[in-house]
Amino acid sequence: QCALRGVTERQRQGRVLAQAQHLHPFTGPSQRSSVTSDESRDCTKRPVAPTCVTFGAKMVAALRSAVLLAALLGASEGHRGCSGCSSAAEPSPSVLGNYSQWAVATDAAPCANVSRRIRQKGGTLADAAVATLLCMGVVLPESMGIGGGFLATVVKRSSGLEFALNARETAPGGASRDMFVDNPSAAMSGGLAVAVPGALRGYRALLDTFGTSLEWSVLFEDAIRLARNGFPLGFFQADALKSLEQDIFTNENMRNVYWNTRTNTTYKEGETLVQKDLADTLENIAKQGVDYFYEGEFAQGMIEEIQKQKGLMTTADLSSYKVVWNRTTTARLSGGSVLHSVPPPGSGAVLAHILGIMDGYRDNATGRLADDSLTAHRFVESCKFAYAKRSQLGDSAFVDVTKLVDQMTSSDHADRTRKKIRDDKTFGPSYYSGLRAFKQDHGTSHLSLLDENGDAIAVTATINTYFGSQVVFRGVVLNNHMDDFSIPGESNAWGLSSSEPNYIRPGKRPMSSTAPSVVVDRNGDVELVLGGSGGAKITSAVAWASMRCLWQDRTIKDAIDSPRIHHQWLPNEVDVEQNFSEVTIKYLEQTGHKVVVSSGPLSFLGGIERWNGRIFANYDFRRGGSSDGD
Repeated sequence: QCALRGVTERQRQGRVLAQAQHLHPFTGPSQRSSVTSDESRDCTKRPVAPTCVTFGAKMVAALRSAVLLAALLGASEGHRGCSGCSSAAEPSPSVLGNYSQWAVATDAAPCANVSRRIRQKGGTLADAAVATLLCMGVVLPESMGIGGGFLATVVKRSSGLEFALNARETAPGGASRDMFVDNPSAAMSGGLAVAVPGALRGYRALLDTFGTSLEWSVLFEDAIRLARNGFPLGFFQADALKSLEQDIFTNENMRNVYWNTRTNTTYKEGETLVQKDLADTLENIAKQGVDYFYEGEFAQGMIEEIQKQKGLMTTADLSSYKVVWNRTTTARLSGGSVLHSVPPPGSGAVLAHILGIMDGYRDNATGRLADDSLTAHRFVESCKFAYAKRSQLGDSAFVDVTKLVDQMTSSDHADRTRKKIRDDKTFGPSYYSGLRAFKQDHGTSHLSLLDENGDAIAVTATINTYFGSQVVFRGVVLNNHMDDFSIPGESNAWGLSSSEPNYIRPGKRPMSSTAPSVVVDRNGDVELVLGGSGGAKITSAVAWASMRCLWQDRTIKDAIDSPRIHHQWLPNEVDVEQNFSEVTIKYLEQTGHKVVVSSGPLSFLGGIERWNGRIFANYDFRRGGSSDGD
């Protein structure tokens, strides 16, 4: 029989987790054998199954007062079919987009139909991506924008090519390895914290390489309109402003934009945020091109502002910035699927290692991965091995990581690592071969696109922490990605020295936890486009949702809705969201894990799934957003 399950009531996790979450699907300690292959089910595999009821659930309904050892499978549009004895709470309010030709998913709701307008004008997939990213930079100024950078994975189904675009920020020419040794906080805010932005050069490179059919200025129209006329602030952005209320009040450039003089506080949810200076800047870039930002009068003024706030960046740093094109980091999974993601300084290899290890736990006959507490334990152990190796990664242009990346994406190495995992216990940090602590990175924003040609783009963009360096010039919030580098001599709370491969060098890009990813099937057709935000927790979240979508028969919505679990090797503890299964938490504790229940969301995801001839898109209710398509 199935283990006893029910549907919990909605739980709240502050303002950000104010919506319902799914119960975690795991039914209990090592319950895989409790669900027999001949168990009677009233379910079929389909995209949206309003009813998915096991025989055990029918018994509960019939014998509620007497029979307590049966599973209740609640209604959930996230289930395609019964997955073991899974159960889910009432689905979150996020909408599962159901399309046949193309789709986009973004965490900036006002920007979801930008792709549609660009397509209606005859624009390409790259046009749609750039226009939407420009819009997102206006709507999500706390997380991303032209003052930051991004990493992207691009799959061209028509030509069979897969590329990774590295438009991540670089250290200025005057930067040095030890520049923050005596003052680590200077890497967080002020001029020294600003790395050379790469976003606009990245947008231009995406268009030049993968095609554009519209004038450059057309791509800016929605962003300029929203910046000049304003838009209602979402709950996530309002909370971000509130969290920095004092900093905003004391920073004149930020106060002029984000402080509501009528209410004498930061703008609240639903209030209209207008960014006139940013609108003017975007208008000039639309008219004059990318060089307006990187050269000339605007660039000179921006450098003067950075240097006024003790920064080292020069006009030469700006004008010499270049993006980098690489082949994707690739991992072949059983069944013929192939993962494409970003190489270092991105975390595609970390994602590949987690999925490679978990791939070996799938049932040989069905290809499915069990929904149980043992799988949760194995996932945690896989994360510990993968994140321990992350501490040895760095910018591949400066550090030779070829051998390590090949190892992390190898199925043979995944097999060897899997043999080190014990199903009955966990171990201390030294068991997982990590040598040094990696630097924590922070929040971002993600965009997923898929078109009717089967081409896909996954972009994760960022300015690092909320409002980056808090240096604002003509409406542009500049990043604080110098904080993503490791600082020599800085030991963390566990006594480990900092990661040498991630030390500062002029022109170097810092490590990132972002892993914008595309999974294709054995025929090269896109199965999944996924990415997220949430600092170090991004990679595990992308792995978790990918695993559930590909191997546990969940829709993209259910995979994103499901409460998350995370381990990053150090600190040696498992983080879970509030609605995570209590049974599984107890099981993890019994195997030696320290489990910490988070008071808020661990991460935010957005993605697109192609299944059974349809395209499904979803954004994360934890943050808000929207999807669109035809």
